[in-house]
Amino acid sequence: FFRLSKMETVCIVGLGYVGLPLACLCAEKGYKVRGFDIDKDIVEKTNKGISHIDDKLLKVKVRALKSKLVAFSDPNCIAGSGIIIVCVPTPALGSTPDLKPLETACSTIAKRLHKGQLVIIESTIYPGTIEEVLKPIFKNGSGFDAGKDFFLGHCPERIDPGNTKFTLEKIPRVMACLSKEGASKAKQFYKSILDADVLVLSSVK
Repeated sequence: FFRLSKMETVCIVGLGYVGLPLACLCAEKGYKVRGFDIDKDIVEKTNKGISHIDDKLLKVKVRALKSKLVAFSDPNCIAGSGIIIVCVPTPALGSTPDLKPLETACSTIAKRLHKGQLVIIESTIYPGTIEEVLKPIFKNGSGFDAGKDFFLGHCPERIDPGNTKFTLEKIPRVMACLSKEGASKAKQFYKSILDADVLVLSSVK
């Protein structure tokens, strides 16, 4: 049985409207947090304590957590992180989502993956994406099997920007991983940052 430690380093991949609030929440809860984004302007602003998102509460949090949340444009920051959470956009292309940003992010992570790391996809995806699209990317890039050599799961992002009653910390989540040990680790992580229910489902699909 895995027991999570607050000594774990959490890396948030994608510091957009989902990733930046999540990075702040993890830092508030005592985790060492690294943020990775390909947009150097976002990285620079975050490290200066400036929120690139126009949200009053987020502006206060990013400023207050300046020393606890460090952003990088160098993907090597991913390598030393025990928990990696992917929050990149999957914009709609007509009736289907554009998975290119997510695929690129996972390919970047795969090249720096270590055994035992937990990778959670929060990006919006359709059923089967983890098993059919992302698992092979991780295998090709790292040589590791998801669910065996490292843990891979999905916890769909749920955020209502600007809502002061149902903040990120208070919104219940559903999640699943490709292995029971991964699910145990992921649940412990989310329970450590949320004041809400975390429901583990029987399969990622």
